[in-house]
Amino acid sequence: MAKTPDFDYTGPNPFHHIAWSDEPIEVRLAWAQQVIAAGHDLNRPYAKEPGITVDSVSRPLAEMVWSAQNYNADTGRLDDIELVKLYLAHGADPRLRDRLTGRNCIEEAAGWEGCADPGAKEKYWKEMYSLMKARADELDSKRTRTKQCTATTVD
Repeated sequence: MAKTPDFDYTGPNPFHHIAWSDEPIEVRLAWAQQVIAAGHDLNRPYAKEPGITVDSVSRPLAEMVWSAQNYNADTGRLDDIELVKLYLAHGADPRLRDRLTGRNCIEEAAGWEGCADPGAKEKYWKEMYSLMKARADELDSKRTRTKQCTATTVD
């Protein structure tokens, strides 16, 4: 088995660079796990870096919506779905709004319905939407239960 190449990015936005990478999904998943273990925030908006002229103030999960790396023509897999699952499992919140669009990831993914790129990418966006919506519903449910518990008083 080949060794995973080192993730040589040391800036403040590692998840964005993982989303943009052309490396195979197995490599990008390993990188993402390393970055998560190092304590990087999955909900941190992309910050402008020295020497970079684009100030895309999106969050890592939003990059997964916009990423062009989502379909592996060689395997027929929707590879980035695995990154979305990993990000959601480790705390990425799909309800958070982007400073660039003012929308959250769920709204972004829903906006791709009927896009000009049917087939695999449309399937990817629908599956991503479903995963993010389920996670948002779970987070909202936990919040509602917490509010109910704190509102209950004992006489």
